[in-house]
Amino acid sequence: MEDKRLKLEKEICTKISTTLDKLQNVESLDYFDIEIKVHRQNIDLRCTIKDRGKVY
Repeated sequence: MEDKRLKLEKEICTKISTTLDKLQNVESLDYFDIEIKVHRQNIDLRCTIKDRGKVY
């Protein structure tokens, strides 16, 4: 059981790191959402960039 946790933790950390690298490349580290779903050891990570433009 602990082995599953460590595997998931490692894979999630890798996916988050990759996502942060991509966000940094497009200069969007200020406002974003990350959604993580796990179903039967399959990890689905989705990132949505939030546009915080100025409202006049």
